[in-house]
Amino acid sequence: MDGEPTAPRTPGAPLLTARSEASLLSEHTAVKQRMDKKSIAYTVDFEYTALLNGMAVMMDWADVETVAALPGVADVVIAEQYSLPEIEPASVYASDMIDADWLSSELAADGSGKVIAVIDSGVKLDHEAFGVYSGMLQTPAWTKTEMLKAIRTLGRGAYYSQKIPFQYDYADKDQDAMDDYVGHGSHVAGIAAGYVATDEGEITFRGSAPDAQILAMKIFRTGSSLTDSAFFLAALDDAYKLGADVINMSIGRPSGFVEDGTSVLYDRIFERLEAAGILCCVAAGNDGSTAENALTRAGNNYLTTGNADYGMLSTPASYNGN
Repeated sequence: MDGEPTAPRTPGAPLLTARSEASLLSEHTAVKQRMDKKSIAYTVDFEYTALLNGMAVMMDWADVETVAALPGVADVVIAEQYSLPEIEPASVYASDMIDADWLSSELAADGSGKVIAVIDSGVKLDHEAFGVYSGMLQTPAWTKTEMLKAIRTLGRGAYYSQKIPFQYDYADKDQDAMDDYVGHGSHVAGIAAGYVATDEGEITFRGSAPDAQILAMKIFRTGSSLTDSAFFLAALDDAYKLGADVINMSIGRPSGFVEDGTSVLYDRIFERLEAAGILCCVAAGNDGSTAENALTRAGNNYLTTGNADYGMLSTPASYNGN
């Protein structure tokens, strides 16, 4: 839509801005009324107000140009599909791979008072890694009372526990973000903020920030390995409104472009996240590089001047701002 969303592209704290949001929603209503007058058949999946002023709309391809020309519409961008990544390697090795013990001992980083949004296949909510153990969450960012109030303002989501104060399934549009398909979201959430201890206090698993709270944002339909940008844009919008300190989005399309038809849209979104001081972690992908298995005179797996562009970085990680 024409006009800026509520989130500034300059440094500032993320807030739930109901008055500004109401103004944007009235603009959306005006565009929908214009679509109705044109007898365009459509359904609205999501309306975005924080990081993006727009809507996710299902409609016929033949109507795209008509809608793009309507007053109040800045652009029409086709939603892109993304596949669910495979889990590799097992979480049990993750702490060693990212040196989580060093983080906790040298930087005193335990995630206290921080919020991590996991935009993925959901989270196995009842897993022992997401329990509240002795001494944890003494100063949480979200109390139950505060989160329930925020959920009423958002109009979606549910409180699960002190560790996972917010959950929502953006793909199936229900209040259950349980990861029951492949486990990737649980894997990521465990690396980020998981923790397991015995009754005697022996730590058997520790993520990077075990005292952080998790926003469980499921964007893959139950039983499906596909999602699209309409779902994760809604999750990003809510993560901003809920004051996430870190957003992890483990999705991508291999060999992504730096600039394409959607790059400007994403660039502005990531700029706003950066301005708010939110660290957005988008998966680079597991596809390696084109040098793998390359046969050259120097040997295998070497690059040559004839193949200088060897990157396999995924979209949207390849866009500016990431």
